[in-house]
Amino acid sequence: MKKVIFCAVALMIGAVGLAQTTPDSPSAPANAKNLTPLAPAPATANMSKSIQNGNENKVAVKQIGTSQGAYTDQGNGTGTGGNQARILQTGNVSGGLSGESNMAELNQRGTENQSTQYQFGDFNESLVNQGMTNTGSAHNKAQVQQGASGAQQGENNKAQVDQDGNDNQARTQQRFDNNEALTDQSGNGNYADIGQNATPNQSDGHAAEVRQTGDENDAWVRQTGVGGRNEAVSRQDGESNYSWQNQYSTDPIDQNGSNNAAVFQGTNGGNAMTVAIDTDMKTNVDDYSGGLNNTSVRNAAFQDQYGDDNTAAAFQRGEDNYSEQNQLGDYNEALTIQSFYDPSSGTGDNYAKQSQDGDFNQAGIGQGGYGNRALQSQIGNGNKALSVQQGHDNDVNTHQLGNMNSATTAQRAQDNDILVVQYDGQSAVVEQNLTSGGGNNTANIYQSGPDGGGGAIDCGFDPRLPQTPRNPIDCFEIPDVCSGC
Repeated sequence: MKKVIFCAVALMIGAVGLAQTTPDSPSAPANAKNLTPLAPAPATANMSKSIQNGNENKVAVKQIGTSQGAYTDQGNGTGTGGNQARILQTGNVSGGLSGESNMAELNQRGTENQSTQYQFGDFNESLVNQGMTNTGSAHNKAQVQQGASGAQQGENNKAQVDQDGNDNQARTQQRFDNNEALTDQSGNGNYADIGQNATPNQSDGHAAEVRQTGDENDAWVRQTGVGGRNEAVSRQDGESNYSWQNQYSTDPIDQNGSNNAAVFQGTNGGNAMTVAIDTDMKTNVDDYSGGLNNTSVRNAAFQDQYGDDNTAAAFQRGEDNYSEQNQLGDYNEALTIQSFYDPSSGTGDNYAKQSQDGDFNQAGIGQGGYGNRALQSQIGNGNKALSVQQGHDNDVNTHQLGNMNSATTAQRAQDNDILVVQYDGQSAVVEQNLTSGGGNNTANIYQSGPDGGGGAIDCGFDPRLPQTPRNPIDCFEIPDVCSGC
């Protein structure tokens, strides 16, 4: 029988920080078409090239500055194309290097595509491809803005939007500096919104990646600086997936903060930043490796991080999974794995919710099987909670409200319930059945410290939060250059 190991060293907070390894950064976009200024224009002239075939296409390009280039290609003449494109690149060239080395490339095929690109500042690149297959493309929109128009700064930004399929929308907004963003969408009803803000000048930058393949997917990433060095990754494939990640750290004192967040839904895999807590759970609680991959449907994940050096990861596969992780303080870690592919588990109606309020808290949750729910809330500092569930109809409630509490739970088999509530400086280990047969076990542990008042213990589960509604991209109409000519 797999034995739960309770080891002070293994449960020590801060052994190996998850945030030391970050998620994959988005790929850099391809450069705009290599354009050469035509004679008699000088070699330093701004460049623009537009090719239009098909129906109702419009293009508007405005460039002010140095070393800028723009390339636009709309339609192939074989289908209905209500394409519109607007590219604006500008800079205060006389005031410095702003407006230098910008590039933009735009390709649109299919039906009713729209795109706007604004770049204000330095070293920006942008690439947008929409509906390049042309056979099934419809209703695509893309909007990219890099830099602040007032400040004329947007250093080292990169943005890439690839869209193919039905009803896709993408919005990327980046301020300065050092931002990267990648949005890749293929399929039905996809929506991706990346906003990044790292002001003021010379502040640390962000990286964000959203890749979606499948039906009715949403992915939002919202990151804010100063000195946050946030990275977020969302990959979704399957049906009805939704992911929302929000990170901001605006502490002017801590300039080395590094928030990480990663959500993979419908994919079997981990992330290098979660190796420490993942290994801790498998070694000291229960091994949950192996099994089969079920069809990915109706997954949802929200992750909010506000402090510095927080790490959150959620991997989901199966049916009707829901994960929410909120971290408010600094140096917190969270991991959620759901439906970890046990071949005997069948479908899973998993629910996982973790909230950490203070600093230096760690949380786990595993879950596989059927009808599992786990809720862990830690409010103080230096708390650690791990849970693994395998089997059917399991519940876990872990509340740790004070400081330096440690809880470890493991469940296999059937109909198990665990509730652990600890106030200050307590330690608890609970295991039920594990690899032996079924059972209808219940465990209730309540521990209080010097400040404990024996107040009401809530053993219920909060309701599942609703999905945040989309913020659609507004349609725009480029006016005719010479109406009535």
